Amino acid sequence: MEFRQLKYFIGVAEELHFGNAAKKLFVSQSALSQQIQLLEQEIGAELFVKSKRNYQHKVELTEAGTSFLNDAYKIMQLAQQSIINARKAYKENTAIRLGYFNLIPMSAVMYILRLFKELYPDISINLIGMPSPKVVEESLYNESIDVGIVLMPLKTRNLTTHTFICSQTCVAVHSSEALAQHDVIPIHFLEHEQWIDLAKSIHPIYEKVESVFRNNGIKRTIAQEVSSFEWVFALVEQKMGIGLVPDGILNPAGQQVVCRPLVDNNSLPIPELEVCIALAHRNNYEISRIEMVIEELNKRIW
Repeated sequence: MEFRQLKYFIGVAEELHFGNAAKKLFVSQSALSQQIQLLEQEIGAELFVKSKRNYQHKVELTEAGTSFLNDAYKIMQLAQQSIINARKAYKENTAIRLGYFNLIPMSAVMYILRLFKELYPDISINLIGMPSPKVVEESLYNESIDVGIVLMPLKTRNLTTHTFICSQTCVAVHSSEALAQHDVIPIHFLEHEQWIDLAKSIHPIYEKVESVFRNNGIKRTIAQEVSSFEWVFALVEQKMGIGLVPDGILNPAGQQVVCRPLVDNNSLPIPELEVCIALAHRNNYEISRIEMVIEELNKRIW
């Protein structure tokens, strides 16, 4: 017995008309009749009153047909529920691969993990640390991870983001330098500095940084372009220059490098240099697996 035959039988039983049932099921009347006959042969009983079986007129169920219809409904409902259960089990038992930039503040990563644990307790999370924000974006795009914690704005298209943390930009400077003695660093203090900076192609806010400095009459001198914030810290530690990093980003150089908030000449934060962290996924990702997490993120931004 095939599910197709049950579907055809239920169609005729509901319509009580072979012609109408065939149209509803998008099959020919001859094919429908043949499958009903095969079903009856397998069961060993007539399901419709033979004398009434006419494609142009209504038919009637036999007693066996009425009994079988009740069971057919149950079988089809059970089959549909089994599919739903299987899909649910697959989703719950298939780990979500969560990629993140290694220097993202641990608090941001832990916040996302807590949300998944609270909202999807049956789904396991595979954490995958990555050397740069660009690698996280590329891994999302080529589907080697499912969701990622990224810096905004993105360099890659076809990704959907949900921002949950925004912070100001800080100046990374060696602790022995004069700049390190200030609690905040006004932008005009930086006129003659050498810079260690991310390469333009991966820098999250390169154009904004250049615009802010240019509007303050400062042309930055880039001593070295690097591929990650980790390299920014490493070269600042070697006193090769200073760098701009998001506030709160992990500092692998320890006490040798300090980060001081960059402010305007009135000691106010510079809104153009705000850097945000977001949860990202592909536009075609099965959103139901993370939907409740996204809803929670949309309620607030730190």
